[in-house]
Amino acid sequence: MLAFLSYKAASFFAKKKYIPNEFIKVAAYGIEIILSTLIGILVIFAIGFVFGALLESLVFTICFVTIRQIVGGYHADTNFRCTLFLAVSYTIILLLYEGVQGIDNMPLIFFSSSFTLLTTVVFAPVENPNKIIEESQIPILKKASIIATLIFLAIAYILRHLELPIHMMVHLSLMFSSLLLVLGFLKNLFKTRV
Repeated sequence: MLAFLSYKAASFFAKKKYIPNEFIKVAAYGIEIILSTLIGILVIFAIGFVFGALLESLVFTICFVTIRQIVGGYHADTNFRCTLFLAVSYTIILLLYEGVQGIDNMPLIFFSSSFTLLTTVVFAPVENPNKIIEESQIPILKKASIIATLIFLAIAYILRHLELPIHMMVHLSLMFSSLLLVLGFLKNLFKTRV
């Protein structure tokens, strides 16, 4: 459905002479990516609104989108599955976030930080059919992945030191991104073996 609407929009732009006809497919793909991203962000904020967690939704979106752009990872096969997976996952993350408030979460912080850093060092970057990585880009993206992860972990530790509970959303966002990184790696591994 989203691909169909994107193609219609691109065809409209070509008809109005905003883009040449030979760029309709490229423009349609770009429109589809933009719409898919906007829908994902709207879903995150809608869930955040329901839970009364708009700040948490903002922090999650910033961490998740930034890290995913660099490290890559698992992608669902359709926009609908992607949105559904994101909605269910973010709801679970919010429930976990609420569940760890008011308890000693240092073991979870240690696990989250270790898991995030280890998966980034070992697996990043992971390509997918929509983001093919050239061999020359791998070392650059590997370094960028590690640096971005370290920056977000440092921010989380600073927020914890300032006794701001939002630090756990940074950790949970990074851990979720890392889980998708591993799932993307495994998906690529099994796809090449079949």
